[in-house]
Amino acid sequence: MKRTIFFIFFICAANYLNAQYSTWKPNVFTGTVYQPQQSNTAILQRSLEKIEQRERAANEQYEKLITRLAEYGGQLYNDRETLTWFDQYKRKIQSNFYSFLNISSSEALNYAIRAQGEIAYDPELQARIRTADEYRSLVKSIEERTDLSWQEKQEWIQSHPYRFEAITNDEGKVIGGRLGNIGDTNY
Repeated sequence: MKRTIFFIFFICAANYLNAQYSTWKPNVFTGTVYQPQQSNTAILQRSLEKIEQRERAANEQYEKLITRLAEYGGQLYNDRETLTWFDQYKRKIQSNFYSFLNISSSEALNYAIRAQGEIAYDPELQARIRTADEYRSLVKSIEERTDLSWQEKQEWIQSHPYRFEAITNDEGKVIGGRLGNIGDTNY
């Protein structure tokens, strides 16, 4: 009896499977003809406009930075050492800006804004401006003295040229500066 029930089950299962797979057909690829679509470039256009806007903003801030550097440069003393130092200072800032611009215009914009604040509080730049002002006022006070002859005034100016001495911390970073080689200002 067990064999009979098994045999009946086997026959029914076989008939069921045969009925299911008798209607089966293999998948046949039915291709469609490609119809080109009208491309939507609005997203790309907006992205390009944003990139151009950031580049313009970065360049505007860089121009402000260069203007500020020019203002500070006009306050420095015009000796060879100071001019060489300032030229290297400007080149470093310019190089950093273009490096950031190669990364992204947003990074360049951030750098230009940050650099404007940094140069306003740069201890070496501010010390050089301050010492240049001190030296100019010292030379002016010598030139205005009536107790010295013109030749004595010229001798003092030539024997006491402008010289900046940097004041550094333990790490070697410039934290200020003073006039060097001035000596006796009473002459």
